[in-house]
Amino acid sequence: MQEKSAPQDPPEGFNSVQTIGPQQDQEPPLGPFAEKNASTEPEDEEDAEWDEGSCGLVCTASPLQRQRREISTAPLQPVKEVIPPPETDRFRTEVVQGRDVDQPGRWPWMAAVGRQRPGDPTPTWLCGGALLSARWVITAAHCVPTDEVASLRVRVGELRLSAPAAVERGVTRVLRHPDQTAALHDLALLRLDRPVRHSDTVLAVCLPSPGADFSGLPVTLTGWGRLSFGGATADVLQEAQLRVTDTTQCEAAYSRLAGFSYSFPGGFSGSVLCAGDGPTGGEDACQGDSGGPLVYRAAAATGGEARFMLVGVVSTGIGCGNPHFPGLYTSVASYVPWIRAIVFGEEAVEK
Repeated sequence: MQEKSAPQDPPEGFNSVQTIGPQQDQEPPLGPFAEKNASTEPEDEEDAEWDEGSCGLVCTASPLQRQRREISTAPLQPVKEVIPPPETDRFRTEVVQGRDVDQPGRWPWMAAVGRQRPGDPTPTWLCGGALLSARWVITAAHCVPTDEVASLRVRVGELRLSAPAAVERGVTRVLRHPDQTAALHDLALLRLDRPVRHSDTVLAVCLPSPGADFSGLPVTLTGWGRLSFGGATADVLQEAQLRVTDTTQCEAAYSRLAGFSYSFPGGFSGSVLCAGDGPTGGEDACQGDSGGPLVYRAAAATGGEARFMLVGVVSTGIGCGNPHFPGLYTSVASYVPWIRAIVFGEEAVEK
C-alpha cells in the first residue's frame, strides 16, 4: 500500500474497473504458519467438522489458544471499491494506504478467490473472500462467474500469494444472492470441493446477529488488492482500519453521481454499509479487494472470549481514499438468514 497522501478528486460519475481475476491500533497475536502437509488435510466431512462456537477467534500457538484484544478508539483507516456506470456491471476495488500483515494467523478467515484455466501454471487471484465454515466461503457476486465454476480456486491460511499454497481448494458450487443486481445484494457463497481443517491459520469468521447495527464502530478490512489507484497489486496481505459511517449521509453523497439510479435503484435499501477514513480520506480499498471481509471485534462477555464478526463484504465505491465517498460494502447483517440456511443448514444435514 502507498503512503498516506492527499485524497484524489472524485470522478464525474461512477468509476469502473473489471474485477475478474482477484489498522492499526488493534494488534492481532502471532500464530505459526501451518505448512502444506497431506496428513493434515481432512479426507472427509467428518474430519473437518468444526465447532461453530470457535468462529471469529484469533489463534496464537498450538494447542490453539485464544487471545483477547482491546478495541482502539484512535482514528481509523478506510477500504473501498468502485461503482460501475450503466454500460458495465464490473466493479473495481483495492486496499490502499494500509500496511503489510506480517503475522500468520492474524486474520485466519481471509481467503483469496481466483481462476485457473486449463494450461495455467498457477491461479490468477482476483478477489478476496471470508471463510464461513469448513466448506463455504463468502465473497462478492460480481467476482465469480457462474458459468466457469470449474476454473475457480480458493486459497486460505495465506499471507503471501506468491508462496507455495498452504491450503488451496477448487469450487463445486457458486450461489449468488437471488436478488443480486448491478450493485445491490452483491454476495455469493462458494462451496469448496473439499473441506479445510481448522488450524492456527485457518478459522471461520463469525456472522453477526440479523439486522445488527455497526454504525460508528471501528472495523478492519484486509485484502491483496492494488497498492494505489491503478497501481501494482499486493503480494503480501494488506490491512487497514476504518469506521462505519452514517448510511444516510453516505447515500446522499453517492446519489448525486451519474449512474447511481442504475446501480442502486431505490437507493441503498438497507443492504449497503459505508466505511471510510474520516474527513481527510487516505486509506481505502481499491482494485482486487472486492469480496474481501470487513470485520468488527465484538467485546467478550464476562468470562468469555472476544470474537470477530463479519460486518461487510467489499462491493464498490468511488476512487480510492476519497473523503467524500466512503467505501460501499454489502451489509452482512441483512443477509444472515439466507447465509445460515445454506451454509449451516447444509452442514447440519451432512453431519
